Amino acid sequence: MWEQDALWSRQKKHPDCVLSLGTGFKRSSDNENETPKKPSFLRAHCIPRLFRSFLNTLVGETRWQELQNSLPFHLQNRYHRMNIEFYGDEPELDDTQVMSSLQQQTKFHAQANNDIQMCADNLLAVLFYVELTEIPIYVHNSFTCRGRILCRIGPSHRALRELAKRLKDKEAHFYLDFEQKISCFDENLYRSLECGSSFSRSIAFTVTSLEECIDIKIAGITGRPRSISNCPYKIETLIEDQGLDCVFGSRSKRKSFQPPMSSRLKRGRYR
Repeated sequence: MWEQDALWSRQKKHPDCVLSLGTGFKRSSDNENETPKKPSFLRAHCIPRLFRSFLNTLVGETRWQELQNSLPFHLQNRYHRMNIEFYGDEPELDDTQVMSSLQQQTKFHAQANNDIQMCADNLLAVLFYVELTEIPIYVHNSFTCRGRILCRIGPSHRALRELAKRLKDKEAHFYLDFEQKISCFDENLYRSLECGSSFSRSIAFTVTSLEECIDIKIAGITGRPRSISNCPYKIETLIEDQGLDCVFGSRSKRKSFQPPMSSRLKRGRYR
């Protein structure tokens, strides 16, 4: 898993949310870290060293910290680790006598921090995503963009109606760069959902360049405003991901050379 996460961190895009579940760990004390053990013949031998190295790869908390340290600061809040630190020694896997104690420790850990709430907010926010309904139109030195915010839950799923009820009760809103406020729910949406339609909210905005990013956040239903899936989203990347630049079919059937998207739009080819 850690190798896959490291691969994601080197790619162009990062996952919207990563949740890692641990089985508990015992943190090394400061005295253990500061007092090096005297080398011995057995400890210095290659086989014991390889074995200790192998055991270190099994320590999930250590690998998780290495992953966190490799991530940009603005992406670290997308990665969540649910784990507890044992107050004493790690229990044996077949020790059923410690189950009650482990349950109490887990409940205390869940109540003592807001990690679970932060993860729940992210998972809820990334249920929504944005797509353009048409190619941006270049007018008066800016691009007019029209699109919609959709939900990953299908129209026939009961969870969509439950989610819509929460959006209505909480008076949730989408915020487009905190300048445009869009209600997540209204009576027209309610009637369309009752008729079996998908969740959809229309948006319109302007940008001066396709290199700009759009950041849509949801608030009200989450503990704090959270960006929806893939946001902040560069407009040019959004166009490419949707295939709106493939005017003559799929991207694989286009000519080998195409001028940059921004220059083609400026010439009004897609008006």
